[in-house]
Amino acid sequence: MKRGQEWIAVLMGIWKAGAVYVPLDLNHPHDRLESMIRDCEISVVVCSRQCGFEPYKIPACYVDELFIADKFQKLPFPEQEDRAYIMYTSGTSGEPKGIPTNHRQAVRMSRISRDKYFYVHAGERMLQLAGLNFSASLVESLTALLNGVCLVIAGDKERQSPKLLVELIEREHIVSAIIPPALLAVFPQVPLAGLKTLLVAGEGVAADVKNYWMKGRRMVNAYGFTENTVLVMSGVYEEDTPVNDIGTL
Repeated sequence: MKRGQEWIAVLMGIWKAGAVYVPLDLNHPHDRLESMIRDCEISVVVCSRQCGFEPYKIPACYVDELFIADKFQKLPFPEQEDRAYIMYTSGTSGEPKGIPTNHRQAVRMSRISRDKYFYVHAGERMLQLAGLNFSASLVESLTALLNGVCLVIAGDKERQSPKLLVELIEREHIVSAIIPPALLAVFPQVPLAGLKTLLVAGEGVAADVKNYWMKGRRMVNAYGFTENTVLVMSGVYEEDTPVNDIGTL
């Protein structure tokens, strides 16, 4: 399933039904996806008919048909300790490794992200850029959805074009975003005065990139990993801050 409004609706529906969200990256080989399905005992795959993925031994539920249903069952809310999602990482061995996270951890992650990282408030706008198989996609989406923030989802064209992405950030008045350092390095150098908080993570930041993009905003170098519910620590860049400083936040 592509990133977009349907993905958000399906994500909320999975949790409302008391099920566990496990994103599958269709760029991976079919056998690897089947291995992940067996490993965490997935019982149904929610997808669009256009995606072309057909699981071998479990049913596929097509989102195109879900959205025309005229009857909806009232379901109880999940408990805090119920599992919310399983995110697969490559692991040190190169084999996919599923990392489970419960609802309490996910909600706490969104609050820490709001207060210590993004500095966003209800009614403001933040960017959703990360691929669905990356934990950052849930940091972005849950920070917005659980705090009354408008989530602006970058399309495929914007994700593939630094120029179009910059135009989207400016046009949609986005105030906070996570931008990978490699992508930020090829951004057109424009003011983006409305972008108040910029997070970089996942790789090193070049000194010239840091020095340009920290001007006029709060620029945060963040570090984390899926096993620790993504967010571990971060540092706010100052003029004399080393580029590899991840601080103590």
